[in-house]
Order: sequence, then structure tokens, then C-alpha cells
Amino acid sequence: MDFNDIKVFEKPNIINAMDKFQMQRRTKQFAIDVWKLCQKLPHSREFNSIAGQLIRSSTSVAANYRASCRAKSRADFINKLKIVEEEADESQFFLEFILEVQFDDCLVSELKRLIQEADEMPMRKCFSHREMIIQGIPCGK
Repeated sequence: MDFNDIKVFEKPNIINAMDKFQMQRRTKQFAIDVWKLCQKLPHSREFNSIAGQLIRSSTSVAANYRASCRAKSRADFINKLKIVEEEADESQFFLEFILEVQFDDCLVSELKRLIQEADEMPMRKCFSHREMIIQGIPCGK
């Protein structure tokens, strides 16, 4: 199996497929957008702690998706995508946390957009529904 030809779908019933390069760009842009958001957060011990964790988890989404494109086997590929799913979920948690505790109304729309993006990462939707994650490769097992 050639992992370079694998396409990831947002949902199995949606035709809009993203190739690996589009997903690499999307996950990297997510990390960049989170980085820029964190620059706008107040500088306090509490916010710095959460911002650091958020930056680590969001950049891990991009790095692990990129690593999945160079997987050595089907099992390695699926394992790396599961890490992407976990890191996207962690990023979503920290974004939701900041949304609930932050005091700057100017950040609300950006936080909501990033929360939605973390939730819509194609791997997350597929894994959470235990449907097809990769064209021709079933989830689970």
C-alpha cells in the first residue's frame, strides 16, 4: 500500500476529500493560528501555563499528522492518526477553557473558530464515529 495516495475525509458521506498536502497545510495553519491567539492572551502565571500546553498540543496535531504521512505500516499510520485525534481533543479542551475564563471579548470569535477547527479535524470526526478514516482502511481493530 502506498501511503502517499491516501486521502482523509471529513465524514464518509461527504465527497470533499482532502489530500495529504491539504491536510498538512490545514493542521499547520491551525497551529499557527493557535500560536497567534496565545500571543494575545494576558501574561500571567495562569494564562502562561495554559497557553504553553495549548501551543504544545496544537503543534503536535500538525507534527503528528505530518509523521503519519511517512508511516512505515498501516498500523503505524493509524496509531499516528490516533495521536493526532488525541492532541486535537486536548487543544479543543484548552481553547474551551480559555473561552470560559478569559476577559477579552475581542478573542471570543477567534476562540470559537479555533474550537470548531479542532473539532472538525477530519481524523477526529472519523475516529469519533468509528467510521472509515482512510479511503479503503476501516477504523478500529
